[in-house]
Amino acid sequence: MQLALRALTICLAVLGVTACEPQVGLPPEAADARGVVPKAARDDFDLIPQVRIATRACVQSELTGPASLSGLLSQGYSPIKEYGVVLYARLGKTTGTVRVIDPKAATPCRIEVFRNKGYTALAAVQDEVTLLGYKPVTVGKVTRYIGKGQRFDIVGTTSTYSPHASINIRRIDPKTDRLCRDTALPVSAREGC
Repeated sequence: MQLALRALTICLAVLGVTACEPQVGLPPEAADARGVVPKAARDDFDLIPQVRIATRACVQSELTGPASLSGLLSQGYSPIKEYGVVLYARLGKTTGTVRVIDPKAATPCRIEVFRNKGYTALAAVQDEVTLLGYKPVTVGKVTRYIGKGQRFDIVGTTSTYSPHASINIRRIDPKTDRLCRDTALPVSAREGC
């Protein structure tokens, strides 16, 4: 029992330290970020084109690091701070919101939209990743987006306690991809392994 408590304490300490690491690559505008998109920056927009812009930014962030997300500022996004984490958001008066978050290179890039737009946004993300040259390959119940020597995983989630649906885009390290360890994997699904 004592050993289990010590192990739990060590795990929580490690988790606490890694969670408190500062975000990297934040633009100067993020220093004054508030918890909401400024009223002057709110405008109506078409959701799907904005989700596609966010998808391209997330793929770039996964390839080169979170600092590349600052390019969203030129696309009409505003930096906001939520729970100590800076994210980029676009808020429409009637069209909803698109939020992009990638605080560290080790975490997936996340796109958030209002929950009732989740399925539509997920389909747009999957389509845009495919248009970027990463073809979907499904083995069993697992789908990877493979191309240009890279492997991506796209997962959409919703919950009853959040007004947002989340779409995570994660570049997968072939060393940790369980599909890459599958000896029966078709050649078409081996790119990036």
